[in-house]
Amino acid sequence: MKNPHFIIIFLLVIFFTLSFSSLSEYSSDDNNEISINEDSSSFNITPKSAQITGNFSKYDLSVIMDEINSFIRGNLSVNFYNNDPLNLTAIPFHLYLSGMDYNLRQGKIEIVNITDLENPKIALPFQVYSSQQIMWVNLTEELEHQKRAQFLIQFNSTLPDGLDRANSHGYDVNETRIFKFTSFYPIPCVYDNEDGWNIDPYLPAGDPFYFDMAYYNLTIEAPRDMIIAATGRLEQKIDKGATIQYFCRIQQYS
Repeated sequence: MKNPHFIIIFLLVIFFTLSFSSLSEYSSDDNNEISINEDSSSFNITPKSAQITGNFSKYDLSVIMDEINSFIRGNLSVNFYNNDPLNLTAIPFHLYLSGMDYNLRQGKIEIVNITDLENPKIALPFQVYSSQQIMWVNLTEELEHQKRAQFLIQFNSTLPDGLDRANSHGYDVNETRIFKFTSFYPIPCVYDNEDGWNIDPYLPAGDPFYFDMAYYNLTIEAPRDMIIAATGRLEQKIDKGATIQYFCRIQQYS
């Protein structure tokens, strides 16, 4: 009997709580306000307003799996919240797959097109810099602080065949195969007061990822004999015959 196939999707949203002690006097007037004094064993951080009110960016990721070619067709619905004290005219996205290890099949994220979410006839111009694994999306109008930009990215991704974070194991379709999807979609870069936009390329060692907190929904359609392991809560399965569509929610939002 044909063994079950596996597909693994990694979508991680991480929240950190930090505490410190025995720190010297320090203060800051940035959006992240920090207050410390020598006599205190702790300090208080007032996060950005986005962290206080819950105004995070929101992403709906929908993909269809092509098992034979280790390939997916995807749509990323972007609802980007500007939580930084400056107006934005463009937003960079990481395209990490092309930087991962491979033997014969190089990883790749191909951008098909980018359109306005409410009016698909409006195309957003974009530039891809393959050597830097970066794409810049130019906005139709300046995005002010605490405002949102919404657009749809249509993309295709090919998994590399190496031993890196994203890959596929096994070539015999009659045996068990494992597909690992790590950073397989366009990921928005982080802007901070120290470096501006963080557009560093992929690194194979250590933990090279630096992402803003956000809410995600994931819809994936895959062959019915696959077992899906994905971050989030499975909320719906739709049997479509040869394939099954899964809907996972990373975080509840309205």
